[in-house]
Amino acid sequence: MEINLIRHGASIHKENKRINGQQYRSWVEAYDESGVEPMEQYPALTIEKIQKAHTLLTSDLLRATATLHYLAVNQSYAAHALFREAELPHIYLSKFIRLKPKHWTLFLRIAWFLGAKHRCESYREAKERAIAAADFLINEAREKGSVCLVGHGIFNRLMAKELEKRQWHGMIHHTHWSCSTYILPKGDTIEA
Repeated sequence: MEINLIRHGASIHKENKRINGQQYRSWVEAYDESGVEPMEQYPALTIEKIQKAHTLLTSDLLRATATLHYLAVNQSYAAHALFREAELPHIYLSKFIRLKPKHWTLFLRIAWFLGAKHRCESYREAKERAIAAADFLINEAREKGSVCLVGHGIFNRLMAKELEKRQWHGMIHHTHWSCSTYILPKGDTIEA
């Protein structure tokens, strides 16, 4: 039995000019509505795990479904909101503060980890959702043997931590298109 967590490909949306907080919300919407840049060659391990998987799952956000479209040509899969990325809080500071999108993302993610949750799920709520997602993946692995999920950076990490708490062994990889494989050693029992 194994659970494979794959991070989606890099977004087509590359706008990188300095923007204010309100413009950042529009930037996030464009990012969420964009697909991913295809690669000339995808990571061999990721392709191998996709081809051998009994179950293919993805977040229902376009960057995840588009990634799986490139990796699993003509293979069926199920998309679920359960596996969506943890959202960032909607914090509007002065319209005169202008940062690049990657700096807004970092600032808002730190604020989120510290408890900010304006118009989004809290860090605690995301961890609870990660528990439910881990339960789902473990049940699929129990029934089918091998599961691949195309998800997102932060939420994949939250699920990985939950799998590790339940004695699944693996290491999370953070790069786009990478595959992190978690296995339950023989003799260990499955907790769901």
